[in-house]
Amino acid sequence: MKLFLKVLCIILLLACVFLSAVTALEYRPEATEALTVNGAADGALREGDSLRVLSWNIGYGALGNNADFFMDGGKMVDTADEGRVWQNIESIAGFAASVEPDVLLLQEADRDSTRSHHIDETAALAEAFPGTARTFANNFKVAFVPYPLPPIGKVDSGLLMDASVPTCRSLDQPYIGTHRGPDHDFASDGFQYYAIDGFIVSDNVTVTRLETLDQAFVATDHNPVMLEAVLN
Repeated sequence: MKLFLKVLCIILLLACVFLSAVTALEYRPEATEALTVNGAADGALREGDSLRVLSWNIGYGALGNNADFFMDGGKMVDTADEGRVWQNIESIAGFAASVEPDVLLLQEADRDSTRSHHIDETAALAEAFPGTARTFANNFKVAFVPYPLPPIGKVDSGLLMDASVPTCRSLDQPYIGTHRGPDHDFASDGFQYYAIDGFIVSDNVTVTRLETLDQAFVATDHNPVMLEAVLN
């Protein structure tokens, strides 16, 4: 019995050390992070021009219509094999390129994650958009997610932006909004705010079109949303 208790204590201690190390190494961005801009936009944008922006949560290429994801009430953790991830990414890239956005905003784009078989989706998607300025900002990066069973594992994921006009942000920082006062800092009031499948726009643009583009959730669990606006 004493041997069993010793072994159990050692196992629990090692588990605590492992979880502490994983937690300590989890990505925690600073209030403002400088981003690397890759490539150069070959377009131009002037006052009065129309701007087309496509926003799409791509579900890290693994949440197509075959997925029964456990966080959505299903039973699957590994929701797509490598071939299906490639199929989904190619479908996403093909459709996004076909609608010719000036700016492409993708969420949940993986670079080196267990859940998407360590495919660099950002590189694969970049091939569909030559002549653009590109930034990537991590919003989920951890060496190992230990739950559920089987565990999610390593995650390196974030936000990808491709712009054919010189509008590419080089900083990743919280937005200061006016919805709750002119100086309200959404990042520091204890709540999380999301613009899911939609947009927050500034006063210097006039929205002329906002449309969900039905893709029947074949390649991802979200539909893309197209915004067209004119710069005032």
